[in-house]
Order: sequence, then structure tokens, then C-alpha cells
Amino acid sequence: MVYEDVRNTIVLPFEKPMFTRSEFRNVDLRTDYLKLRALVYKELGEMSENNTSALIIYSPEYDGTNVFAISGDYTVKGNEVIISVILTKGGTDIKTTFEIKGQLHEAATFSKSIVTAVMDWVKKK
Repeated sequence: MVYEDVRNTIVLPFEKPMFTRSEFRNVDLRTDYLKLRALVYKELGEMSENNTSALIIYSPEYDGTNVFAISGDYTVKGNEVIISVILTKGGTDIKTTFEIKGQLHEAATFSKSIVTAVMDWVKKK
């Protein structure tokens, strides 16, 4: 039995959003030759490194109703890349599509832009 004064001193950690595997593909080639999936994995993995101050939990193998996933298609026209991104939770679309645009030589930075935009949206909810 815990008395009210003891119960009031117990601080539980806040619930962290959980993310799972992402999918990206070039619309024309139906493959992910820019390796955006791997880059987003890396970004999410770094954000969730095993410590208590991490803002999210990331597990590429976990599926569930309360788990977020980031997906997208992209087109490459010349040197311009346009990525259409959607966020789902438990397989249901929860955020309308947003776009990330950049130059082909900046491909390594797209994952940071994608994850930052998603995290900004998640923090507001």
C-alpha cells in the first residue's frame, strides 16, 4: 500500500513515440537507389540510442497499432529530387503528405530533413 505523499513523489517517464521501419522508392524505377530508407533508419537509430533522454524509441522489426512509420516516394528530374513523405501510425495515415525538395548531390541530408519534419509534427500532437 502506497500513501498519497509517497505516490506524489513517484515520477514516471513520459511516453515516447515508437518508430518502425520506413519505406522509400523512386517512383519511376520502383527502387530506392538513393538509399533513403537506410539513411532514415540511421537518423532514427541515432535519435533513439539506448539512453533515458532519447525522445523516441526505434525498432525496425516492431509492428503495432501505436507505432509510427515514415514512407515516401521520390522523383529525380535532372539534379532535382522531390520526396513525397507520409507518416502513418499503426498502418493508418495520420499526416497528410509533405514534400522535401533538394539537389541530387544533397541526398545524404534528405533523411535529416525528413526526420526533423516528422519529429516537429509529432511534438505538436
